[in-house]
Amino acid sequence: MLNRELHQKYADRITGIMDDMEGAIADGVITSEEERDTWIHESIGGSDICYTHHAFEVLLCCRNEDAYVDVHGELPKLVVGDSIDWTALAYWALLEDVQRRLPVWTDPNDVTEDE
Repeated sequence: MLNRELHQKYADRITGIMDDMEGAIADGVITSEEERDTWIHESIGGSDICYTHHAFEVLLCCRNEDAYVDVHGELPKLVVGDSIDWTALAYWALLEDVQRRLPVWTDPNDVTEDE
């Protein structure tokens, strides 16, 4: 039961990010693919994954736990003593899960008339 709830919480996290992003596009806050990507980075970086407990939840449920290594080629540097930087691992894993759900960017201001 706990496993299912944890996975649902993670799915809701991703859905929330996507919904907030779509709202920001609709409100004109995001007007380009570059702004969208920056917005996603800032949203994930400013989330609660900076707390080890939440970082563990992300890493337990994500489908891209190796995303940090895929991007950087190695594990993150140790933070304090011999402690792993769980936040960095969770950040890149969550980012990859969100990016895999992104639709192809279309300019919201580009209105084409049907012929």
